[in-house]
Parts: sequence; structure tokens; C-alpha cells
Amino acid sequence: MNGLGISQHLAPKLRRDWPSFYPLWVGMPPASSVNNSPVNNNPATAKRTPCMPPGAASPGPRPSRVSRWRALVLVGVHIAIAAHVMHWWLNGKTLSPLEPSEAMEFSKNSVINAGLLFFAISSLATLIFGRFFCGWACHLVALQDLCFWMLGRVGLRPRPMRARLLLLVPFAAFFYMFLFPTLYRWWYGQGFAEPHAELMTSGFWDTFPPWPIAVLTLVIAGFSIIYFLGAKGFCAYACPYGALYGALDRLAPGRIRVTDACKGCGHCTQACTSDVQVHAEVREFSMVVDAGCMKCLDCVSVCPEDALYFGFGKPSVLARRRPASRLRGALAWCKGVRWSSYSWREELALALLFAGTFVTFRGLYDSIPFLFSLAIAGIASFCFLQLARLGYAPRVRLQQFELKSGGQLTRAGRGFLGLGILGLLFTAHSAVVQHHRAAAESIYDELYPLITTWLSAPRPLTSREQALAQDSIEHIESLRTLAPLALFPREAWRVAMMDGWLHLLLDDDATFEAQLEKATGLIPAEAAAFNGLANFCAARGRVDEAAAWFERQTAAAPEDAEGWRLRASWLASDGREALALETLRRGTQVAEEPSSLWLELAKRSRDLGDEAAALPAFEEALTADSTNREARYLLGSYFYDLGRPEDCAREYERLILDTPGDTHLLLQTALVNMELGRWERARTHAQAASLASPAAPEPWVALSQIAQREGRMSAAEAHLARAKLLQEALDENRGPR
Repeated sequence: MNGLGISQHLAPKLRRDWPSFYPLWVGMPPASSVNNSPVNNNPATAKRTPCMPPGAASPGPRPSRVSRWRALVLVGVHIAIAAHVMHWWLNGKTLSPLEPSEAMEFSKNSVINAGLLFFAISSLATLIFGRFFCGWACHLVALQDLCFWMLGRVGLRPRPMRARLLLLVPFAAFFYMFLFPTLYRWWYGQGFAEPHAELMTSGFWDTFPPWPIAVLTLVIAGFSIIYFLGAKGFCAYACPYGALYGALDRLAPGRIRVTDACKGCGHCTQACTSDVQVHAEVREFSMVVDAGCMKCLDCVSVCPEDALYFGFGKPSVLARRRPASRLRGALAWCKGVRWSSYSWREELALALLFAGTFVTFRGLYDSIPFLFSLAIAGIASFCFLQLARLGYAPRVRLQQFELKSGGQLTRAGRGFLGLGILGLLFTAHSAVVQHHRAAAESIYDELYPLITTWLSAPRPLTSREQALAQDSIEHIESLRTLAPLALFPREAWRVAMMDGWLHLLLDDDATFEAQLEKATGLIPAEAAAFNGLANFCAARGRVDEAAAWFERQTAAAPEDAEGWRLRASWLASDGREALALETLRRGTQVAEEPSSLWLELAKRSRDLGDEAAALPAFEEALTADSTNREARYLLGSYFYDLGRPEDCAREYERLILDTPGDTHLLLQTALVNMELGRWERARTHAQAASLASPAAPEPWVALSQIAQREGRMSAAEAHLARAKLLQEALDENRGPR
């Protein structure tokens, strides 16, 4: 025996008298395991289960010595999270969230943030060590383990829901979050932005839900999903990161392995909270092959023979059943597939129920985020299927509750039936609300290009446009009748804004003003309603009222920089440039994120030729936000316009450190350095530009000019010839004009 796993000649020493290895292959378990039947841990009355060898009754595993250490590590993780939040709260700016979901910004906008780097590092670690990150560092695993422990303290030990099709949900969620945005951009030819780093942020909480949703997440993704779906219910049926980690785990050499000391007591499986059949997998493969194993090490700790250990060797994808000559010893991509509590017909029904409830609750009242809706869909689909089974199954259980026995509903079953019907009615109501909301928004989006120009260039509506606007208004009225919008101010704000603008298209000015004024009271921090009313009043010649609306907006939310910027823009368009500059200066003193206001002040001062005001404003914009790329680029350009190319090159080169792949910036920097006679620097930047955009001829023209000035005439001619070839290729691709 060595650290790389168990040798084949040791296989006969292991017990071979266990029941058939059903958990690793798709099929129905024994009847005692169906419908969440409880486990009997009383050694006096315990019966043999698949976790025990024949003729044995287990007294239960000993307490895990590792669990306390893991709990301390997870507490430390949460202390670090709290410190991160506190640093942002005290300083107004901090490292972007170390949350894998932040990696979506790279798929959408090519942004490299701390979340992406964290996701990449944890994925690489999983590829080597397996899913240690999930078991020892994930805050949601900590939440689920805490809820599972608390339920155990009151005598509840939920058994897992075993479904096959729903195991695909995390993979679908991963595709939607991380791959679909990239495919969407490619399919519609939107192109890809140059990758750029945004490691620091002042909007730390922008991508997180408000506290009421966070509390609901604690309840739903904690206690509820644990009770109905099992100890790692969210991980198994909702977590998109777990999909990637699980796939990488199959390639990881680090695994739970076994020695020939194993006697098959099954304590490891009983201690596992990840629903892994540890005893059976190590018997068949000499290792745990299930990708759901999170390396909590509880199984290693509770083993009475100390037969389990974490070690390195062949990954599970290469594991073979023992003896290796069996035909079933194929590659292990399908190993660890869990048996199901449902028939295939029920599996299909479960999948359809999941899809339906997910679509129903996703974004409901503009409040339910994506991952939260996955958790709700998992619980709802399980409960609705159990509700349906009351109609045809002779016996139905829900954890410790007997819902139906001998074909008759029990008291618990009648209570569950009543609650289930209420749940169905609520889901149906939510589906109708979502239908009206989606229909109204779809029409509004179609009319939006017309809405954006309506105040500046109104025109008579076509009959189709009138019908669309009226149809959308009818959906909004139905939405107001059905939905408790008073409980959801953001949703009520959206509805009021849509309703107001649609009525304006129909020449109903009074309703427009009433709805947008209502919106200003719902969310004062949103500038759109104030801006809409101000522009409406200005278009109607009510200039004083327009100014009053902008004043009210900045008074209601002085911390909102956008409100100050819009107010200044309107004043400038009205010819009151001095008052616009004063408004921007006032805004910089009270706005939470004044960088954009300093930049606007700098641009307006520059356009007015006020160098004494423009340069300090640019510097203040960068002091407020050193990652403001636009401010640094415009400052460099302004230095060049002022005849200060050295300062221009300095700012451009600072910007290159943050965006090394920006072809235009690299080329501009090369040209400035050429003007300064810094030929080596110019050549470096021009070469980087040619690598960033291999099909662009401009970098090669610059390289040719640099080589010519350096006296390398043959290189200059070669670079110029390369530029001509690239230009000809571009002209051919464009085709005739």
C-alpha cells in the first residue's frame, strides 16, 4: 500500500458480501429508502441497511473530530467577509467582492475583477485537490451546515431528495451565467471589449440583494431547502459554481481513498452530509468517485478502523471497478450517479415543475434574484410532486411525517394538502402577474426608441403604435389590480414610469405628470423620474418648473451624482453655463461618488478654455477614483493640446498599466513618444499595438517610421510592406463601396 491508492492485489481482502451496488447506478432503491424514510439509529431495534454488512446493526458513527475545525475555518471565512464589508463601509472603496458570480462581468464586459481571479484560483485548486473550497470556504455551505445542525438539535435529520434530471440544473445555470453572455455577443456581432482590470470598487453592494431578500435567502437557501431537499440541497440542485467544481473534481488527483483495513461498517456514509455513498464507492473503486464529495473529511474522521484517508493518485475519471476485468469498469464519467426516488415519469414531471416555477418566480416584483429563484424552484417542484403523489401513490412520506398510508390521507397529509393548494394558488397568481409584467415591458421596449425622442421631436402615432401603447397600458392596469405593488417600491416605480410615458405618447399629459410625480416619491434616489418631469416642463415652456424639478431631485438625493450632472447639463443647454459649473461644484461636495462630477466640470472648463479650472478638476476626478479611465485619458489628451507631450505620455503610460491590450491607446502613446524622440519606448508600444490587433495596419506604419528614424531602412521597408498588405486585406473585406 502506498499513498497513491490501493493496489489490485488487496481487493480480495475487502468484504465482498454486501448487497448489490445500486446507489452508483440509475435505478430504484429498496422500498425502505423511498419517500424520505427516516433512519433508525437505535442499536436495539436497528435493521441492516445498505450502509452495513449482513448480520450487523450499527450503533452509529462516532462524532467527527474534523467538524469543529471546519466550523472554525468557516467562522474565519465569515469574519474575513465582515472585515471586507467594514473596510468598504469605512473607506468608501475596497477590493471588489470575492464572489464567483462577479466573474460574469468578464463574460459580459471583459472586466477582470477580484471575483474572477478568486473563481479562477479556486477552480485551479479544485483541479488539484478536489472540492475542498466547497467544504471549507463556501459561505452557502456554511449556512446549510449550520441549518442542518440546528435542525438536528431539535430532532430533525432531513433525508435528501434523490432526483436525476434536476442534477443538470447547476450546469444549465453555469451556462446561463458564464457562457451565454459571451455566445450572445458573438452571435449578434457585438464584439468583445478589451479586457481591463477593475479590482477596486466603490459600489461594493451594487450586485447584492437588499436586506429583506438576504433574510429570505437565509430562510429559503438555509432551513427550507435543507428540510425538503437534504443537507446539501442547494449545492446539488442549484449551485452553478458547483457544476464547474464537480466537473473539475473528476479530474483531480486528490481524493478520499481507502486501505485494506476497511470492514464495511458504513459509518462513513452515515456521517457524510453530501449524500455520498462512501462505503460503496471505496469498495468498488478504492476511492470516492462522486463529484458531490466536498472533502469535509468527516468520513475520514469517523472511520473506526482509520481506513479512509485523503491522498493523491489517479483521478476518478480513470477509476475502474474492482476487479478491473469487469465490463462495468469503464471510464468513470458516469460513476457516482445517484439512484432516484422517482420513476422516469415523475422525474420528467419534476423537471417540468422546476422549469415552470423558476420562470414564475425569477425576477418576481423585481425582487427575486437568479440563484434565489433556483432554490425556490427546487423546493416548490418537490412539494408539488409530493402533492400530486397524494393522488396516486399508496404511501407518501415527507421526512418524519406520514402523509398517506394504506391509501388514506393522514392528518399531516390533509394539512400538507391544504398548504399545497395554497402554494399552487400563489404560484398561479405569480405566473399571471409575471405574464402581465412581461407583456407590458415587451411593448414598452418596442416603443422605447419613440419615447426617447418624443419630447424633442413629437409626431402623430400610427394606428399600430396607438394600439400597442393602449395594450401595454391595459396590462399595467391588470398588474396594478393583481400585484401588491405597495410592498415593492422598485416594481411600483417601474410600473409608474412605464405608465406615465405610455400615456404621454397618447397625449395624456396629466397622467404622465401624475405617474412620474408618484415615481419621485417611491424612490427619490432615482433621477430618471425627476429628469423626465424637468424635460417635460422645459419642452412645454415651463422653465421655472423644470428648474424646480431638478432642484427637488438633488434635494431628495444629494448623494446621487447623476442628479447633479443632469441638472448641470440642462442648465448648460438653457444657456446658463456659469450656473451649470456652480451646480457641478456643489455636487462634488455632497455626492457619494464625485469622480464623474469632477470629470464633467473638467470637460466643461476645458471647452471654455479655462485651463486653471480644468487641470485641477481632472486631478480631483482621479483622486476621487484612480480607476477612472476616461478621466486619465482625457487628462493626457488635454496635456497634449496644451503642448505638454511629456505629461501626456506619462498619463497614457499609467493608463496602459490598467488596460495593456487597448490598441488605440498603445498607438497614441507610441506616436507621442515618437514626437518626444523616445524611439525605444515608441517601438515597444507600437509592437504591443500590433500584437493586440494583428490585422490593423496602423501599428506597422508607426513601426516603419520608427525604424526609418533609427536608420534601419530594410526593417522600415518590411514594416511598410506589411502595413500595405494588411490595408489591402481590409479593403477586400469591406468590399466595393
